[in-house]
Amino acid sequence: EGLRKAKSRLMEPLMQVDITTPEEYMGDILGDINGRRGMVGDLGERGNIKTISAQVPLANMFQYVSTLRSMSKGRANYSMKLANYDFVPPNVEEELKKGFVLETEED
Repeated sequence: EGLRKAKSRLMEPLMQVDITTPEEYMGDILGDINGRRGMVGDLGERGNIKTISAQVPLANMFQYVSTLRSMSKGRANYSMKLANYDFVPPNVEEELKKGFVLETEED
């Protein structure tokens, strides 16, 4: 109740995700990043390998290695590190609040 009265906002960790992939998998990987609420910052290339730099909420990165391997037939790689924290979008925050209210009512 105190959080509601204070009109606090929920923040989430954003990860810096750097991906290297053969060109033929770029479209699928970019679509997947967008589906994870990621924001692509930079696209580049190193020879015939393409690079993608994006920020993605940590909550949406679980099991990403399996997804990336599946999409690229094991040919893409990625690295991930903490970039910063940002406010959770209002629609996601509302869903989280509903879950929290249900859990606290059950206790």
